[in-house]
Amino acid sequence: MIPDYRIDNLIAVATSILFLVLTGGGLLFVIRRRMKEQHELRRALIEKLSAEELIRLAESEGGRGWLRDVLVGVRDRHAAVERALQVIFAGVACGIASGYLHQKPLGAAGMILVAAGLGQLVATLIFNRRDKASDEK
Repeated sequence: MIPDYRIDNLIAVATSILFLVLTGGGLLFVIRRRMKEQHELRRALIEKLSAEELIRLAESEGGRGWLRDVLVGVRDRHAAVERALQVIFAGVACGIASGYLHQKPLGAAGMILVAAGLGQLVATLIFNRRDKASDEK
């Protein structure tokens, strides 16, 4: 006969894993939906432009920048910092939920999210400083 506390631990672990999988799946669904919407918007913008308009845009510096932003996406420091802060706050929320629910895997996920957010924030600041230095030269 299996002791009751082992079954309780198994239920708690299975619930934690299921929660993490469902949360990750929901996050991936939202990200994929946003990426698809952005792709459709970019495609619609490009389809509306004639070949002559595209050539005129490609000939000017502002037009090339606009096309780059439409096709690749805006490389904005503010947006990158905002995304990093969102990841950090999600990690802190996981940590708070972990303390409330007494679930160590949720706390570990929170620590990973905070570390990833801090890494992205530091990388954004370093690249921004490097870009400013290269612009000054």
